[in-house]
Amino acid sequence: MSLRRMFTGVLLGLASAACATGAFARETASCAVVTRAKLSACALDASASLESERWLHEAAQGRLDAASPWLPANPSLAVTGAQRTEAGGDRTVINWTATLSQQLEVAGQRGARRAAASAELEVVERGRTVLARDVVAHAWESYFEVLAARERVGVADKLEAALQQLQEAARARAERGLVAPVEADIAELARLKATQERIAALRQLRTSQASLSLAVGVAPAGPELTVTGDLTPITVAPEARPAEATRPEIAALQAEKRAFSERARLFRRARVPDLTLSVFAQRDGFAERVLGVGVALPLPLPSPVGRTFAGEIAEAEARSRRAESELGRKRRQLRASLAVARAEYDSRRAELELFTPERRARAEQTLLDLASEIAAGRLSVREAITTERSLIEFLRGYVDARLALCTASVALARASGVAFERGGQ
Repeated sequence: MSLRRMFTGVLLGLASAACATGAFARETASCAVVTRAKLSACALDASASLESERWLHEAAQGRLDAASPWLPANPSLAVTGAQRTEAGGDRTVINWTATLSQQLEVAGQRGARRAAASAELEVVERGRTVLARDVVAHAWESYFEVLAARERVGVADKLEAALQQLQEAARARAERGLVAPVEADIAELARLKATQERIAALRQLRTSQASLSLAVGVAPAGPELTVTGDLTPITVAPEARPAEATRPEIAALQAEKRAFSERARLFRRARVPDLTLSVFAQRDGFAERVLGVGVALPLPLPSPVGRTFAGEIAEAEARSRRAESELGRKRRQLRASLAVARAEYDSRRAELELFTPERRARAEQTLLDLASEIAAGRLSVREAITTERSLIEFLRGYVDARLALCTASVALARASGVAFERGGQ
């Protein structure tokens, strides 16, 4: 290879790598801004588990391709030669034989192989569908965790600001001799505790963002993750329930049952011996020419002398019956999980209804008025801190209730079998 051609090849390789890197960067940047509309798509594209399942799909497709040829084996050509010498050595000739043979399946083994391979391919496809729903559900849970963590940071900021005002008010009254100095120290300790809680809330927010980044395929060293949206649960109508037979979990077990049934049928067909047809031409004796055809048929022997595929058939049938038993168990499990998810969702929605807008507004206003109440001497520092903690717990409970409802909506969508992979609405 010349130096010029080598240099050109290196440049082309670098250009290809740059294009691939640029495409990856654009894809990562598009998922760096997470919205409800594209959360599912980003999670599906970034899932390493689905990428691994893709190779299982390729393997199953390869097995189907391997079962597609019409002939079970390639034709076989055999050529032999020999030298024949007459007694006394007066005459010598060359004898040869050429035989062309082909194995043929006569019991539909090819169709049985293709049916078994197709069923195994369907098992992989159905399993990948189930895995995709799990991936999307996990992404939605991480998404709601980030939104809740962000709101908890806001609540912690409000608590710290309120306790800062309370501390200043207590310190002012202590300087005027209206309260004991220890009251100001207690207020300062409460404010330090609030600062610590705000730092912990920020830490939880970063942890939740890291989990969501992993779910949507945004590298830690890549663009900063931006999450938009609010804690609005996924909408699942009470009647939104597809037929049980179309559920991917049920379809996967049904495909597995068919795969083992087809495997048993294949082994039964394999019991039938294959024919081998052959044609031959030879030169024998002294210039004798012979043309002929032949048929070869294997002789099946009973077990345990010969192979009857009885064990393979029994294993495949047992696995098929096991898959059928699993179908019944899975149907009961899905019904139970749907009932539990629906009850959980209704319960969480009833809990959230307790946090009415009027109660939240009154809690936030009372939180702001505590410092002025202390300054006016109508409330002690200890009472103010206790009241402040109660009000903050109420506001945190509102965030927790919304997160619980959103998480319950994910579980309900998953248990209902609705298609929430592309938007969650």
